[in-house]
Amino acid sequence: MKIPFKFSKYKIEFVVMKILIAPLFIISLFIAGCYTVDEGMFLQPTKLEKLTDNFKFNDVYFPVNDSVTLNAWYLTKENPDAIIYFLHGNARNLYCSPWTNIINSLSALNIDIFAIDYRGFGKSTGDPSFTGLYEDAEQGLLYLQKHNPQNKPIIVYGLSLGSIPAVKVAAKDGISGLILEGAISSTEDAISATKSHFWWLNFVRLEYDTGLEFDCTKDIKQVKPPVFIIHGKQDNLPESMSIKLLDSAVNSRKQYWLVENGVHCDTYKIQPDEYVKKLSNFIKLCMK
Repeated sequence: MKIPFKFSKYKIEFVVMKILIAPLFIISLFIAGCYTVDEGMFLQPTKLEKLTDNFKFNDVYFPVNDSVTLNAWYLTKENPDAIIYFLHGNARNLYCSPWTNIINSLSALNIDIFAIDYRGFGKSTGDPSFTGLYEDAEQGLLYLQKHNPQNKPIIVYGLSLGSIPAVKVAAKDGISGLILEGAISSTEDAISATKSHFWWLNFVRLEYDTGLEFDCTKDIKQVKPPVFIIHGKQDNLPESMSIKLLDSAVNSRKQYWLVENGVHCDTYKIQPDEYVKKLSNFIKLCMK
């Protein structure tokens, strides 16, 4: 991550702190012999509510349980071909990039878009939790199915961490398609990918909360409609994750797109025209 200030004594102090603290942190892990990953490490919500892009949407609120109310956007058109159910990644909220920008790009298609902010994100109430993602996604789908007056096909679109609940809800009745971008295949694969980026983690035993256990390669076998998987060639998440999901998908009309120069969930701006074209074609496929 780049430091957003110019070279100064503060930057020197920051570098020195990193040099001093990092070895101590690593040594402490060696001594402990174990590092526990908890679900809070996966979620980085913000409460920013300022919308930078100029497009109209219906601001929706619906309860998940007695203590959680979710905020959602519902972008509608007069006679849409389908509805995209949009499940964003682990950070920020709907009002922030890249999620706002992706939704804006999707609005070029003749579709409705229903996008939720998970609990603790944006204007949604409650405390963020990994296990809560599933309940939020399921309740969002129930709300959408009740507010789909034209009974249009629903296609689930999960990005990054949002791919995990997306695979779950796409296995339910009434779903016409599943799109995954920057997807995560399983807990074990996520830990292996993390270790590949931080070499010192290979010298300690990693444990994780039971609430973090998931295996989308098994869950996706329950998804009956067509599946479209998008992966950036330069993504820090290994392509092997997307390939595992592709191989596990059971519908013969599954599709895969490896995006040249793509990083993580940025296809909408790396290849904007092709992005809209391929999604449009996939939506047509799901409608057959």
